[in-house]
Amino acid sequence: MTRLWLPFPPSVNNLFVNNPRTGGRFPSSRYKAWQADALEALLKQPDRFHRHVEPVEVLYAFGRPDKRARDVFNLEKVVSDFLVKRAILADDSLIHRGTVEWGHTPGVTVTIEPLSASNLVNYP
Repeated sequence: MTRLWLPFPPSVNNLFVNNPRTGGRFPSSRYKAWQADALEALLKQPDRFHRHVEPVEVLYAFGRPDKRARDVFNLEKVVSDFLVKRAILADDSLIHRGTVEWGHTPGVTVTIEPLSASNLVNYP
């Protein structure tokens, strides 16, 4: 099992900024700042060395930073992509089962459990 604590991520709606002149998209300053903060938090944790290359189940528990209404599912992708970028997960296609919920700790707690072959559904 791997358990990680990361800062509260930006929503997928705030990850990229459009450049009207070139038509391109680039990471927002908020997204880049979160990635730097998340890396700093990750480097302080013993489970940062865990590498998952087989199917997993992931639990994302996000702490509410304020009372605003938010779509918790818009937060998962940011964290999953970070886990792949930092090689905690070899690929996010390895997530065969996942739970996304509001939790009671600040930021996000990510728990990754390997799945045994007997627990997999529709796995080739």
